[in-house]
Amino acid sequence: MTEADVALGVSAYTGAAQFITNKDYLTAAASVLATEARHASWVASTVNGGSGWSGALDVPLTLNTVYTLAASFITSCPSTNPALPVKAFPAVSFGSNPTPGSTATVSFNSTTDASTPLYAVFFTGLSQIFSPIQNGQTMIPQNLLGTVYAVVCTNDTLASDLNIVAGPAILDFPFNSQGQLV
Repeated sequence: MTEADVALGVSAYTGAAQFITNKDYLTAAASVLATEARHASWVASTVNGGSGWSGALDVPLTLNTVYTLAASFITSCPSTNPALPVKAFPAVSFGSNPTPGSTATVSFNSTTDASTPLYAVFFTGLSQIFSPIQNGQTMIPQNLLGTVYAVVCTNDTLASDLNIVAGPAILDFPFNSQGQLV
């Protein structure tokens, strides 16, 4: 299991918390979230030799972005299962070795009209940082650390399931205890 795999679990539980209305379920979900966070920290620090955390706050992901990343782990479902109320977005990649402050090539398949402005959106903590995509390239924001999720969307102020056209990609920018990229 990779650091990205366990980080996805934390982001999935963080994003889904808004849908829990029963306090008993909320307590159980909080307990699982705490365990997922400990797993992510252990894998990051002990297994991978990096920082035991990704930042001050974890990224809450939507159901569709989680499904997009988790769909590759699903090998089969019983035919009697109802259809899931989620959709997977097309994959996106940001070059072979994206680093903060560099320009990266953005690759994805989309049916978006060529005249529609597109933006790379980087999810870090509770923030979304937008960078225009021009000629298939975008600037990776300078201040990114840890696990960052990146999508392509058609809006320059808020990325949501309604305007995401590709992604997310999981980007990892390891850092040391002084908050410096390594």
